[in-house]
Amino acid sequence: MYQNNASPNQPPQQPQQRWIQPSIPQQASSSKDDKSYSQQPSSTLQPTISPTSFIGNSLRASTLLMAQNDSHPLFPVFDANLYPGQEETSLAHQPRSMVPQRTTTLLNHDHHQDLGYLSQQQHLSSASNALMDHPPSSKATQYVSPPSSVSGVDSDGLTNLRPTTSLPIPDQYLASNLIVREQNSQATQTTTPQYAPHSKADTSCLLCKIRHRKCDYLFPCCSNCVKENRSFCLYAKRQCQISHSSSTMTSSPFLLSETEAESISSLLPKDNIESICKTIYNNISSIKSSQEITNKLSYDVFLKIILKVLPTTDKEQILQFMRVSLLPQTEKFVGSLEYFYKYFHVLGENDCSFIWTCQAMCFQRINEFALAKTQYEKARSRMAIVFDNVSDFNTMLTYSWLAIYLIGAGERQKAEYILNNVKFYVKEFHPEAERAHCLLRTVLLSESFLRSNYLDELLESYETVLTFFTPKETINYSLSKDAVENVSKYVISSNEKMFQVQKPTKTNRETSSLKQQLSKLKEVFEYNKDKQDYQDLPLGFHQLIDSLSSSSSSDGGDELNSERQVPECTTENVEHTIKQISVAVENIKTIFGPSDFVGNTFMTMLYSIVILKKHKSFKGEISLEAIKYADLISKSTQFEDFKYSSYGVAVPISLACRVHVQCLKNILSSVSLIITEYADRLLTFIDMDYRSLDMLARRFPLVDQKYRTLLKDAALTVERFQMMRLNEPSRFVTLEYISQNLAL
Repeated sequence: MYQNNASPNQPPQQPQQRWIQPSIPQQASSSKDDKSYSQQPSSTLQPTISPTSFIGNSLRASTLLMAQNDSHPLFPVFDANLYPGQEETSLAHQPRSMVPQRTTTLLNHDHHQDLGYLSQQQHLSSASNALMDHPPSSKATQYVSPPSSVSGVDSDGLTNLRPTTSLPIPDQYLASNLIVREQNSQATQTTTPQYAPHSKADTSCLLCKIRHRKCDYLFPCCSNCVKENRSFCLYAKRQCQISHSSSTMTSSPFLLSETEAESISSLLPKDNIESICKTIYNNISSIKSSQEITNKLSYDVFLKIILKVLPTTDKEQILQFMRVSLLPQTEKFVGSLEYFYKYFHVLGENDCSFIWTCQAMCFQRINEFALAKTQYEKARSRMAIVFDNVSDFNTMLTYSWLAIYLIGAGERQKAEYILNNVKFYVKEFHPEAERAHCLLRTVLLSESFLRSNYLDELLESYETVLTFFTPKETINYSLSKDAVENVSKYVISSNEKMFQVQKPTKTNRETSSLKQQLSKLKEVFEYNKDKQDYQDLPLGFHQLIDSLSSSSSSDGGDELNSERQVPECTTENVEHTIKQISVAVENIKTIFGPSDFVGNTFMTMLYSIVILKKHKSFKGEISLEAIKYADLISKSTQFEDFKYSSYGVAVPISLACRVHVQCLKNILSSVSLIITEYADRLLTFIDMDYRSLDMLARRFPLVDQKYRTLLKDAALTVERFQMMRLNEPSRFVTLEYISQNLAL
């Protein structure tokens, strides 16, 4: 009477689902009421509701009708891992272990997780767990039972899973399932994906508005613009929304003030408005970043890294370029035609190069080196078109920032060539004070790192930095006359060094002969170190040979040059310099803030002046002034924004590390008692120096090349100190112990 002997109360039969036969462990029957399943052929009956169920006929009929019209499973074993649109009637009676698990996350067209779907599945999972926590009564202990056997394999090698018996369905589960469906239906109606596949803008795109044609408002590109091979649209902003737009740059529409918009609108040629719109689109399209870039670098991170070092005169233009370039792919270009005309109707090669150079620098600071190199190559290819325009400020600005990236990437010679061009431009073409200030500051930051091996040149660079911030007028980035003269002298002397032939260093024959003997002696010890005769040598003999030979064979990559020494400074000169530094530090905090990494970089350079003036080398006793300012340098590395720091801060940190390590070496070489608090404080500062310098060394190859030996020396010195503390605990006393003995 019915097809396949199906029950008249059974819902319409769904297409057969084919699943790979899983291996099901055989479970022993634990009670009389346990149901068993027998193997059935592929044409076995569909499961039906047993006539012996204690559910009334009316409830059964209404439940079956509800199951036909509902996409969710009727019975409470529903799984959160079903694919959308998947038939669930064949899965409702299967255990969880047999339901195919979802292996991928549901994504929408923008490759983002569909939030509405995820929240729906979490709701189902939580409801399922709640049902499992409250089992049915003893009268109906099993409403779904796993099959003990499955049907055979068909001709395709797949298995049809068919339960052979039906079980009573407790009414409490039917009622709970009904509540879950109602709640889930409400959640589905109220929760929508963040970016739907066919989302729409509020108004038409600008091009459709100009052409007076009907726009379908589709995002990211309307149908009319898609036909013209555009990948996104510029959408107009309604007047009622302009007045309520957000004031923040990252979330507000691309708009101008009413006065500025009216003035620009009066200048727009109405007869050529369509061509202007196409030009704007092409310019924006050329700098619009891919999704890979916008996922790694946001506009907010760019502001943290770059904002404080941009030239004041060109800051607004640069910010608008970067804001549009880093706009996420899932956000709409909503604004006014006047805005886009002002900033993007004319876009030069320098502008594109500078945008990509900024992005390369930012990626370098957040350790995305592959993306950094990609953006650098794009900037370099564009700069090849305008490389010879040495009288243009925008070209020189891009050059100076390319030099920063190249030094960070380890390309020292290329960076020095570019820096020389920048200094030549400042000297010969006399740009505005604000622009000259920006270029020279970049040059100083770069050259102070490149010439950090020579104490006299390093001190000269840092004293020039001091002139930028000593007068109070520098709060507005304006230099005094004295500062301008000092900077000009620095530029002139620096340019003269460009054309000077480096004098070869004279080698002392006696010293070179001693170095050769020490290196050979070290090889002999390494070869015979396991023999008894070489093990009986006095304590410290091996260490002495190692230190002498390593210092003699060092290439000086991270050593301070001893032939060029800083002249002796009187106490009065140092005190006067300290007063100047105090004024400059307050000005830096006013400009950059107390915790900005750029401001801290300048402050550490100024602190280093005291260290360099007090010590020609870092051997023997260290002065209290040097220790004080070394501590200040170490503390500056503890701010959160320090992670964005450039290689320039590595030089002051290395000086502070040398001071602290030498203080610890002095403790190791002494025989007197050691104050525990002082030793612990010293170890804390060494740890700060080591961690920050190691972070910079892993990011910048030249930092690693310069300070690899210093890092090893610091680690070895700390290890020796810990061994001494372990072996000689009686040498360590606390301040409390000293005060108690003094009181007695």
